[in-house]
Amino acid sequence: MLKSLHSKLLFYFVILSLLSIFLMSIAFRLSFDECFTIYLDNKREDEIENFTNTLSNLYSKKGKFDGKILADAKELQTLLSYQGMTEGLFYEVYSFNGVKMLDSTNLMDHVMGMTINDDEKKNILKELGFISETRPFIIDGTELGAITLHYKLGYKKGEFQFKERLNKYIFAAEITMILIALLVSFFFSKKLTYGLRQVSEIAKKLRNNLNVRIPFKGLSEEMVEVAVSINELAESLSHQEHLRKQFSTDMAHEFRTPISTLRSQIEAFQDGIWEPTPERLDKCHSELMRLVRLVDEQEQLMAVENPKLQLNIKPLSLSKEITDIKDAYLPIFQKKNISLLMKEMPIADLFLADRDRFKQIISNVLNNCYKYTSDNGQVIISAAEKDGAIQIKISDNGVGISKEDLPFIFERFYRGDKSRDRKTGGIGIGLSIVKALTLAQGASIAVESEVNKGTTVILCFQKYTED
Repeated sequence: MLKSLHSKLLFYFVILSLLSIFLMSIAFRLSFDECFTIYLDNKREDEIENFTNTLSNLYSKKGKFDGKILADAKELQTLLSYQGMTEGLFYEVYSFNGVKMLDSTNLMDHVMGMTINDDEKKNILKELGFISETRPFIIDGTELGAITLHYKLGYKKGEFQFKERLNKYIFAAEITMILIALLVSFFFSKKLTYGLRQVSEIAKKLRNNLNVRIPFKGLSEEMVEVAVSINELAESLSHQEHLRKQFSTDMAHEFRTPISTLRSQIEAFQDGIWEPTPERLDKCHSELMRLVRLVDEQEQLMAVENPKLQLNIKPLSLSKEITDIKDAYLPIFQKKNISLLMKEMPIADLFLADRDRFKQIISNVLNNCYKYTSDNGQVIISAAEKDGAIQIKISDNGVGISKEDLPFIFERFYRGDKSRDRKTGGIGIGLSIVKALTLAQGASIAVESEVNKGTTVILCFQKYTED
């Protein structure tokens, strides 16, 4: 139950909507009751004011009033009948001396069809829920007597019917709002999970087809970011799959050639077709060493990618290390008449690295420079301090690397120009080893290159400080 995100969102949206509607309904009903009660109180006060104004006008005309004057005043009697029968409002008017001059509660005698004494009227009014309130009757600042009011709190029949109708309308509105909330919640939750469902479907398809991609249409900004990441992952997986297939092909080719050569030569020796002369044995040895080199490269890559790789990182002198490596490679570079130059090193040239692994990195880079730089070319080693690190640049003016191949040169087994690699040897894992060794020492590596102009490898190692 509620396992899917869509059902959970729908459930929470519905609960939130129902809670909001419930609270709004309660707030509306309470505020309506309060406002309607205030309205009824104000209406009652208006009726009372109308009665007192009628008394005041009558007093102004007569100059006085007594029981007879009040009883003969038709306008007053009409008002008393209306307020008594319709508004449930009754009056007793007393003179300043306490003499009762008017009593509209007598209307109850007509309603009940019999005469009721004052005590019985009081009991009846009390039983009916009437409230009695006495107020002074003042005209022009002179207190002429008192008025006792009898009124009933709460709703009368018409008002109660009005409230009942209003409650029905409110209930109908609540049902409508609930239905709308359900529809909106369903649509909104479905809309929110649309991107997730689409991403999930594409992710499942990636198991069998790495070429599928997630379209961005209809996705939210956040889901677009997820889709971009998954598409990039799919692109990477597709590329890795391509590299794997390419590696399988390359490995089969690399091993097949020396093995086939060795097999044919050994079979020729066995069949007596060839005599095992020193030259022929040297060729067999050459093919055998090629196999050994392939296996060694594989072992090197596995070793440097091992998370338990042991490193002896300590302060090293950049100028000394580079000079030693340069001197070792000078004879090799002279075979192709390639100039191997070293520019002036920074004064503070101490950096942190593993000496053997550092030499392996520089050696691999120089080997690449030698392979892909034509005769009479040039290789320059320079260094500088930058942003608290020692930056080493090794530049050549060789064949360079295309923009298409540059992002993938550190991928294992990647070979941009296959024919060129086979001529120079290797199976495309030299730079993978270089990158793995560099990162293992907390350093970084980058490559800048342009076809037919040359390549620059940039290494950044942590500068050593005594602090």
